[in-house]
Amino acid sequence: MLRRLKPLADYNITGALVSLMNTIMKPGPAAEFGGRHIILSSNPMLIEGFSLNKKITFDMTVHAALDPVIDRKALAAWVDIPALNPGENFIPQSKHTYYSFVATLGIFPDLYGSKDGYEPASCYEYLASDVVSPWYETKEGNGPITLELGAPFQPPDNAFTLVLGIGLQYGAPKPNGEIKRIKDTGCAKILRAG
Repeated sequence: MLRRLKPLADYNITGALVSLMNTIMKPGPAAEFGGRHIILSSNPMLIEGFSLNKKITFDMTVHAALDPVIDRKALAAWVDIPALNPGENFIPQSKHTYYSFVATLGIFPDLYGSKDGYEPASCYEYLASDVVSPWYETKEGNGPITLELGAPFQPPDNAFTLVLGIGLQYGAPKPNGEIKRIKDTGCAKILRAG
């Protein structure tokens, strides 16, 4: 689900996500064999704001209010990004020439503890859809943009949470003029869940 944003992380997010899931498990009912269920759909806002960065976070870079919307019925989401002006509401890593936004929408099923580990009640595909904005010059910023996403598949039941992530990646021009993402740069977070 966060596969498209994981390259923007600056630490191993696995431990932090496991810790977060433990928080979500605590209020849930006890399962067989002493485990607990992970019913994220009952309280999806617990993962909102989860940062994939510790050094330079998305909120440190983008100082503008984004307007994310999740439409659970339509299995869709979109995020409105306002105009960003360097030095005002946008503090990019200035050594990089270009940046673009990456948004991802995944379906996280509620997980039920069993003797075999954690499994969804129905068969789920672990896919996500993503969209990438055009590249913008870091020194110029960008005008208002909207990133729209649809869910990658129809869930088999209602025991799921739509998770919308947002990231900012940096790029540099290649000799042929094409812009290539710079490894180990950028920032991302879970923007909305519902």
